[in-house]
Amino acid sequence: MKKQTPFLLIIRGTSGSGKSTIAHEVAMREKAVLLGHDTFLFTMLPYKPEGKEHFTLGNKHLMDCFTNALDAKKNIVMEGVFASFDLRINRFQIAPFVRKARALHYEVIRIQLQAPYKDARDRMEKRGTIVPKVLYDKLKAALEKTSSQDEIIIDTHAISPDTILEKVYGLINSCGGVKK
Repeated sequence: MKKQTPFLLIIRGTSGSGKSTIAHEVAMREKAVLLGHDTFLFTMLPYKPEGKEHFTLGNKHLMDCFTNALDAKKNIVMEGVFASFDLRINRFQIAPFVRKARALHYEVIRIQLQAPYKDARDRMEKRGTIVPKVLYDKLKAALEKTSSQDEIIIDTHAISPDTILEKVYGLINSCGGVKK
């Protein structure tokens, strides 16, 4: 049996691109720690988030949980937009997460899922939360600005979740992140 190299899988994308679906499936199969950015920003509070302090606290909690997972040498799957279109409110940066993981010899796989708004909206309708097109376009632009050369872009428009998972597992396997 081949020794497993721990991996950090970062799945970014707009709402309705398929991030959560793919992240949950990989985390379940690999028994990885799943860190959903929206959970830290919106779900953990019993009240409506307000302003910069909220985002700063949510991002800090995300980093704290990420650091704990690194210390435990767990595979990690992070999912979220991971890009800010208004730096006055949210100065989130993915680079510190990548640096910390690489310093501990993690394989880092960066994926950006994309979907046209119509497809994304159809998916959002099914889950009951629709991001308005204006906000979707701002998030899409922020993602484009923060894309990196090592980020793999997958258009989810005409492919199934199973096909996306095959592509993701191809990337994980190519870096030695899954036991053989």
